[in-house]
Amino acid sequence: NNKNRNYSFTIEKCELIEIETETISILYKQVKELAPQTRKCMELHYFEDLTPPEIAKELHLCLSTVHTLLSRGREQLRHIFKEHKYLKTYET
Repeated sequence: NNKNRNYSFTIEKCELIEIETETISILYKQVKELAPQTRKCMELHYFEDLTPPEIAKELHLCLSTVHTLLSRGREQLRHIFKEHKYLKTYET
């Protein structure tokens, strides 16, 4: 019976959901700012779940190029996210 279902939403959970939503929004915005090839590799890998070999085939690139582009894209995003106050996990 769904009427008696107990939903546990605390203030902390709601704040976490808000932070995650903001983080995802920032991520999408920042990925769009990457160089075109890097952006396309990141989108295919992280948003469409393609593997690096699948990306290489799709974009007609060498597998090593795909790995390099993904690595550079992650590094660029890590640098940007380090500056964002909610992303404590990226701080060194």
